[in-house]
Formats: sequence, C-alpha cells, structure tokens
Amino acid sequence: MRKTQWAHTALVLQNLLLGTTYTFGAWASVAFHPLVLTGLRMSGAAVIYLLIFSLTGGWQQFRPTGREWRQIFLITLVGSVVNQILFVAGLRYTSPANSALLYATTPLMVLLIAALWQRLEVLRLYKLLGVLISLAGVVLLLVLSGVVPSRVASAPLLGNVLTLGAVFCWSCYLAFSRPFLQRYKPWHFASATMVLSALLFVPVSLFFFPQQDFAAVPRQGWLGLASLILFNSLASYFLFLFAMQYLRASQAAIYINMQPVVAVFFSMLVLGDQPPVVFYVAAGMILCGIFLINYRQR
Repeated sequence: MRKTQWAHTALVLQNLLLGTTYTFGAWASVAFHPLVLTGLRMSGAAVIYLLIFSLTGGWQQFRPTGREWRQIFLITLVGSVVNQILFVAGLRYTSPANSALLYATTPLMVLLIAALWQRLEVLRLYKLLGVLISLAGVVLLLVLSGVVPSRVASAPLLGNVLTLGAVFCWSCYLAFSRPFLQRYKPWHFASATMVLSALLFVPVSLFFFPQQDFAAVPRQGWLGLASLILFNSLASYFLFLFAMQYLRASQAAIYINMQPVVAVFFSMLVLGDQPPVVFYVAAGMILCGIFLINYRQR
C-alpha cells in the first residue's frame, strides 16, 4: 500500500474515532461535573503529551521567544481551555449528533477567520455561496432543533449555542497556530499548549472536586473520560499529523464530513437517539456548504 493510501486510511480511522467520542463524551458529561471532567481530561492528556514532548527532544528544540509565548498563552486560553469547557458543557445539554454536525463547520469558521480577521483568504463566489448555505443550515439547527428536548438532549438550544462557541474557539486555535506549526514540530506545539492548558485550568477545577461523587460515577462515565483523552486528544491528532505529511489540507478537510454521519449512527445504536427531520435537512445544507468551501477550481 502506498503512503498516500495509508494517509487516507489514517483520516478514515481518525474521523471514525472522533465520530464515536461524541457519544462517549455525552456519557462523561452527564456523569461528571463539567469543570471536573474538563480538569481530568486536560490533566490526563497533559501527562501523555509531556511524555511525548520529552521523548522527542522537545526541551532542546521547542524554544519560543517571549512574544511567541504570549501568543501561545492566548491561543491556549481560547482554543484549548475555553474550547473544552464549552464542548463538555454543550454535550451535557445537546445530542451527540448535533454536536458532531456543528463541529463539521470548523472549515467554515477557519475560512471566515482567515478572510475577515487575518486577511489571509479571499472569499470567492463559490466559497461565499458555501458560507451562506452552511450558515443557513446552522441557523436552522439552532432554532428548530432546539425547540423540543429529547431523551439524549435536555436543553438542545442551549447545548447547540455552547457547542457553536466551542467550535469558534477551536477554529481560532487552528487559524492562529499555523505559524507555529510551520516553525516548530506540530507535536511539540501541541504538547506545549496541552500542558499549559492543564496548568491554567486544573487548579481552578480542583475547587469543584469536593462536589463530585466519584464513587457514584458509572462505568460508562469513566469509559467516556478515557475516550476523550485517548481518542479525542491523542490518537486522532497524531493520525491527522501522519496524514498531513502526504495529503493536502483540502483533501483532509473532506473527511470531516464523516463525523456527523458516524456520530448519528453510533448515537442511534448506543443511545437510541432519533434525530428529527430538521436535523437531516440542516446536515445536508451544512455539508453541502462545506463541500463548496473546500472545492478547488482548476
């Protein structure tokens, strides 16, 4: 098998893992206090990333300037700490399917940040059309999907809004970390931001630990926490890094469309979730818009 084929296989596996973590994460978000869950996830991932950082020569090779450290601090605060708090809180109230679909708008958010904020991207007509179609799908999902609570979504409108905020924070992380990923090894930068996010947030989360009854956490809750650390924070990222050595970003972006599909089927299989018709309409609009955004004219 050629390296490009292995890269495509890695992206398929990555998005399969991410598609299942929305359900696992929903288990964990119900079993744990949101801030306790975020602290546990960050600390667990930070330990693993610190080990990887040390074994790959990070202490010798990763040496940002003082100005770069200030930028890394802001990127970490928004793209990791705030992102994870909103993501976990959103999963507590909305369905895994809705959460995955909103995260599929990440290329849309990155494009808007690059075009309107960083001035690095030009909104061509077909991209603008894709933006409008996807935004219409997001509005449809936020408004109509948030009307009726279900057995897997206690307050879908609130959860959708929180998740959309998490997507924006994650998109800021992707957009503003690009210069660092070009200058430093990606796993060194990821390790630095993960450890820094744990140092920023874990002391705060400790104040909420007395409120958490760890003995009452079911096995599903611990399984959800483990999946968030191992699948979402670790395995999926390194599969993505491997694939990006042999594929273009535009090729990799297409695979994010798998996540809502996997999330829906896995949520239906495990949780018995039955998304309303409006979800599928919104999904079609959002994914169609994402396709247009990633379309490359000859």
